[in-house]
This record gives sequence, structure tokens and C-alpha cells, in this order.
Amino acid sequence: SMQMAARQAHMMLDHGLGRYDEVVEEARAVIETFGAELSVLQILHGWAVIAAINVKIFLADSLLRMAQLEEAQRVCDEAYLELSHQGHAFSRALVDFVQGEIWAAQGRHAEAATLFKSGLSACEKSDMPTMSPVFLASMCGAMARAGQAPQAIVMLEKATADQMQLEGGRYNDYYFPLNLAIAQAEAGQYPAAMESATAALAAA
Repeated sequence: SMQMAARQAHMMLDHGLGRYDEVVEEARAVIETFGAELSVLQILHGWAVIAAINVKIFLADSLLRMAQLEEAQRVCDEAYLELSHQGHAFSRALVDFVQGEIWAAQGRHAEAATLFKSGLSACEKSDMPTMSPVFLASMCGAMARAGQAPQAIVMLEKATADQMQLEGGRYNDYYFPLNLAIAQAEAGQYPAAMESATAALAAA
């Protein structure tokens, strides 16, 4: 378990540094090397997510960012299948988030917005406040691209005023201004969108 946890930790660090090809290589090695252990669908001590789901989340997300959408969807489907055998709210939320990102990348913005909204509701019902901000931000970005930019701007500005982005760590310093920039651009507010996009880039 310690070896597998260490490999996954290294994989997540590579993801945070944008080394997506290395994440894909490492994730596939973990799945191959620790297949029997991962099949137990256990949550390692100190973790918040099922180990077998965690490796697939980062694999699917990295494939998405490398524009390998079909392969990313296949990995997501595998994660959903495993969750059908053993439900776990936080693990499910992470898979739903990546699935929403895949749909958004495919231009299926209304479907993505619906899934992000469902994920946000699940976070509130299951007391997962650290995931709520990223679901809300991504939902607003998808809403904006689905023709609801003014509503998305209002929701993001209110969430920011309420300091919701502080609940989920530094990633929200990127996701909040990024999706606000998307909404502002969709609404034709280009100077404001440039300012928000610049903030997102600085956070990234």
C-alpha cells in the first residue's frame, strides 16, 4: 500500500506541474503493477478517495488535457463501473467533475452544466465543502457557453463576494477567474474578461 500510495502521490505532483504525459505513463504503471490491490476498492489510511478511482481520475483528466477525449471517456467509464460496485460520495464527485470537463471539451456545455450542478448539490448533501467551489465555477463556465452568461456572472460574483473560493484550496484561485473570464467573454465584456483571464493565468 505504501509503494502504491507513493507512486500515486508522485503522479499527482506531476499533474500539478502539467506533466500530463508523465501522469499517463505513471498511472498506467500503477494500474498494471497494483491491479490486485486496486481491485479491492479500498481507501488508504489518510486518503479521502478510493485508490482505484483516484488513479483513473488523474489518468482521465490528463488524457483530456492532451486532447485524447475518447480514451479519457473510456477511463471515466471504467471509474463509473467500479463505483457501481462500491459507492463513495467523494470519489463519485471527482469522477463527475472530470466527466463534466470531458463534455465541456466536446462542446456539450448544457450537459456539462447539468452534471456540475448535480455535483454541487451532492457536495452540499454529503458535506464536501472543498469540492463545492470548483463545481460551481465550472458549472458557471458551462452555463455561459450554453447561452446563460449573465446568470453565470452573477453567480460567480456572489460566490466570490461570499469567499466561497477559499473553501477548496489554491486551485480555486485559477478556476474562479478562469470561468468568470469565460462568462464575461460570452457576455461581450471583453476588458473585464481580459482582466479575469490574466488573474487566472497568474494563478496557474
